[in-house]
Amino acid sequence: MFRKAVKDDFDNIKSLYWELIDQEQGDPSFPHWKKGIHPSDEMLRNSIGKGELYVLADGSEIAACAIVNDEKGGWLRRCAVADRFG
Repeated sequence: MFRKAVKDDFDNIKSLYWELIDQEQGDPSFPHWKKGIHPSDEMLRNSIGKGELYVLADGSEIAACAIVNDEKGGWLRRCAVADRFG
C-alpha cells in the first residue's frame, strides 16, 4: 500500500535509507548520502510532519519511501527502495 508516512514509521524509514547507503557506497552514480547527515533525522521528521514523505508498505515492512514536494524545481526530491524488494 502506498501511503503518507506517519511518525511511527520514522525508525523503519531511517533504516531503509541506511541500508541503501550501505549497499550503494561503491556505485559512482549513487548520491553522496551519509548516515545521519543526509538524509538527516530532522529532514525525515520534517518531511513526515509536512505530509511530504510517502511509503510503500508491504504489511508492516516499508519497501520504499519518497519525499514528494515542489522544492528545488521538481516534484520528487528523494526516493529509496529496499534491495530485498527489488
